[in-house]
Amino acid sequence: MVDAQGSQLVLDTRVSQCASDRNELVADVEAIPHQLGTPSQVLADNGYANGDEVATFEERHIDVLVAVGGEDRRRPHDFRPLTDTAPAKEPKTPWLQQMKQKMERDENRVIYCLRQQTVEPVFGVMKEAMGFGHFLLRGKVKVNVEWQLLALAENCRRPHNMMRA
Repeated sequence: MVDAQGSQLVLDTRVSQCASDRNELVADVEAIPHQLGTPSQVLADNGYANGDEVATFEERHIDVLVAVGGEDRRRPHDFRPLTDTAPAKEPKTPWLQQMKQKMERDENRVIYCLRQQTVEPVFGVMKEAMGFGHFLLRGKVKVNVEWQLLALAENCRRPHNMMRA
């Protein structure tokens, strides 16, 4: 979990052995230390799309924006000719339909873009600038410690670089 409000600090370093993130969103948000407070909004990519998890947040009055797919999106720098492709699949479940409508609103698109501008660069810095391509240790406990140390290093690096600018 990364703060998308501008600080780009890593708030949570929860490690899971699940191959899919689909059932991990609530557990990830709950792992944020209580001293930091409860988030009022959660932004998540399509890998976290799960109606039950989203419903849990709605019951807690936490706004959730989860990507439901990349339909009708094209990279602005992609100048390849358009090809005839099958139309994007429409969501069938009611919660996905509601989320798609929610994500189509301009104000929500602007907010969701924060995720791309704040959260994703943190992982890019960890991979490229810090040279973290893969875990060096094995076992959940050791991987968790390695991930916490990497997040700590990033959280120390970020404010230091902000002060230099």
